[in-house]
Amino acid sequence: MAVCHAIIFQLLWTLVDGQQCAGSSLPENAREDCTLGGCCQSKLTPQAAAQHSWWIELAQARVGYPGSLLSLLANVEPMGATLGVYNLLESPKSVPVLNGGPLDLAMSLNVLRISEINQKSQTFKMQYELTWVWRDCRALFNCSNIVTLSDADALSAQFWTPRWRIKELEDDKDYLRRKDFQIVGNGMVVYKEYRLSTLRCSFDFTDLPFDTQNCKVSLHISGKPESEMRMKWAEVTAEELTNAEWKIQQGKDWSIKASSKQTLPSQYSQQY
Repeated sequence: MAVCHAIIFQLLWTLVDGQQCAGSSLPENAREDCTLGGCCQSKLTPQAAAQHSWWIELAQARVGYPGSLLSLLANVEPMGATLGVYNLLESPKSVPVLNGGPLDLAMSLNVLRISEINQKSQTFKMQYELTWVWRDCRALFNCSNIVTLSDADALSAQFWTPRWRIKELEDDKDYLRRKDFQIVGNGMVVYKEYRLSTLRCSFDFTDLPFDTQNCKVSLHISGKPESEMRMKWAEVTAEELTNAEWKIQQGKDWSIKASSKQTLPSQYSQQY
């Protein structure tokens, strides 16, 4: 009898878990947010809509508690088998991509600490968090709750991440690296990496001992022309930076050199 009760409970839980959200349905203002290539239905060209609308509708109808939603997203269910796609490792499918254009990536850099400024080796260490934001119509679902996961979750290996690099990189402390995902029901994906890196900087000692050093941090994704992928700075910030030997210019005074700048939607500012 106990076994029978256990089986009934398990079946009921599975049924409820697959049909309800932990919170409410996705709010209308989030659904209508077209930032970074959102609005997966309304902004498609007629040609793209004829090809993709059927699976976008299936994706938009997905509901469930965070655990079941994560599994649906990672395995591209229920439309993955028909598409022949079983993970999200391919480049994201935002509206511009489905319409034949490039993927837009917004980046935010927050520097936590600068240390070990070495004049002899012309290097310094930087502890920082880098946040990437993009849209993926394959990641749609109809719940207000946000799906989160980290690199400690086995399913994180089934999600695409940008293969970026800092040109001035000398060394990375892999054991300190951490990755987190947040996925919103309108297909907004927020990916954050925490790192401690040793970076190169060309020091100029002409005015020693009253020298000023200007160091660059240049991010790039190799092998991706702008016709396929566009990188846009959202913001660059820093905690209060101090050093016993150097006076470090604070983040609010740093300059950004980029072809374009991206403003992120305010309603998700806490997640970003």
